[in-house]
Amino acid sequence: MLAGFSARNAHKLGVLQGQYYDDLAAAAGTKSVAHVVTKLHTECAGARFTDLYGFRDRRFKIIDEENYIELK
Repeated sequence: MLAGFSARNAHKLGVLQGQYYDDLAAAAGTKSVAHVVTKLHTECAGARFTDLYGFRDRRFKIIDEENYIELK
């Protein structure tokens, strides 16, 4: 677990989420999560504060390891 965070607070990592994914992958001896997934997680987590009722309705398409687009 990242320094300063308990397992109970893992959902509050914010910008450290990517490092958490990397730490989990290293502990499991597997490939890390693609950076685009971390970026998408950050986008969706932030959307809860700007569109509380509609953020779950958003849909995305991953283009490559770094990019995604929102589907309209």
